[in-house]
Amino acid sequence: MKIELSTLVPVVALAGGIIFTYGQLTNKVESLEYLKKLSDDNMNRIIVIETKLEAAQLAFDTYMRSE
Repeated sequence: MKIELSTLVPVVALAGGIIFTYGQLTNKVESLEYLKKLSDDNMNRIIVIETKLEAAQLAFDTYMRSE
């Protein structure tokens, strides 16, 4: 069975395109997972800061009422 060059080139190009696209999508998924982790970490830091601010406000209000 003889395969002509005019048939082989599009098949190779299509396979290369599929492999390239898969690699790009995989990379984007990994980037999104990293951004989600970063966002979660930042949200946890914000929650800790808000909790500290509420505690400081409560302590300040209690101090001001005691005077």
